[in-house]
Amino acid sequence: MLSVLVGLGLLLLADQLAKRKRTAWRIALALFRRQHGGARGEGLPPSATVWSALMAVTLLLTQDRFRAAPDPPSLWRLARFVPTYLAAVLSVGVASLYLERHYLRPEFSLSGAISTVLSGLVGWMATTSTCGPGSR
Repeated sequence: MLSVLVGLGLLLLADQLAKRKRTAWRIALALFRRQHGGARGEGLPPSATVWSALMAVTLLLTQDRFRAAPDPPSLWRLARFVPTYLAAVLSVGVASLYLERHYLRPEFSLSGAISTVLSGLVGWMATTSTCGPGSR
């Protein structure tokens, strides 16, 4: 779960990092440090820990390039974020369910996968799908 939140935060910061905003640099560095520490706790592969550490070191080595002041928050930015976030969640969720389709009951369907992902997104967990080796 931590990896998803860190990834979401980094997606939000990407445009600000491209503009070399100092505040975005600080937040990204904190997220990569947190990811580096959390990757071990979540049982992620060692490569995730290594990549997080490399990104934090890269940010530290390039800190002098991030001098710009942050952009003020705007409703336009929020309006651009919401569809991007929904598309990312749906893409990853449906792809994950598709890759694990052999363990799902009832059988995988695109409409069922979308419904399951959206239900999980809003916190409604009354889905009929079960997964795991014992559900066959």
